[in-house]
Amino acid sequence: MIKIRNLRYIYPDKRIGLDGISLNIKEDITGIIGPNGAGKTTLLLHLNGVLQPTQGSLTVDDIKVNPKSMSKIRKKVGIVFQNPDDMLFSPTVYEDVAFGPTNLKMNNIHARVHLALEQVGMAEYETQNPHHMSLGQKKRVSLAAVIVMEPEYIIFDEPTTHLDPQGKREIIKLILSLNTKRIISTHDMNLLKYCNEIHILNNGKLVHSSHKVNKATLKEYGLF
Repeated sequence: MIKIRNLRYIYPDKRIGLDGISLNIKEDITGIIGPNGAGKTTLLLHLNGVLQPTQGSLTVDDIKVNPKSMSKIRKKVGIVFQNPDDMLFSPTVYEDVAFGPTNLKMNNIHARVHLALEQVGMAEYETQNPHHMSLGQKKRVSLAAVIVMEPEYIIFDEPTTHLDPQGKREIIKLILSLNTKRIISTHDMNLLKYCNEIHILNNGKLVHSSHKVNKATLKEYGLF
């Protein structure tokens, strides 16, 4: 379980990003939604230590998220960014996916990479340059680069953004096939309906939590 207690984050320009958020994340698929600027991405970046809180605390399976625990936390929590170009920087797909396990000196790296690419349907592209691929293919490679680390939690920041209908269906199918806990920030109602619990943020605050949200609640916060 991920436990978040009184989490506050103030940006360097003094803007409040998160304002006293407390919640538990324990379901198989958890949705984090809210209007633009609500604090969704800021919250997600705290969950694997990319950002450190101004105040409050986070624990992942009783491990406190702080600079001293980063290696443990990032083995447990992987993040797939909204823009795959923020994750892909190597000349080949294989090298991008192998980067993490190589850096951590994991065993059987070649087998791990091949299995992760097979899982996302990209095994035949190992030698290709990811920067020449379609957005949907890049998103798959980005997911493989996280899967290969075998995390217990995977965070998705707007995974279906800018994809065509077929691409959205394929990414949703991949997300649903994963045997990990998934935390998803999304505006995509087709993906939201699969979430076991949904938390709504607004102006950096947690304003609603439930197992399902209705249209009236979504309209209240400008989400429908």
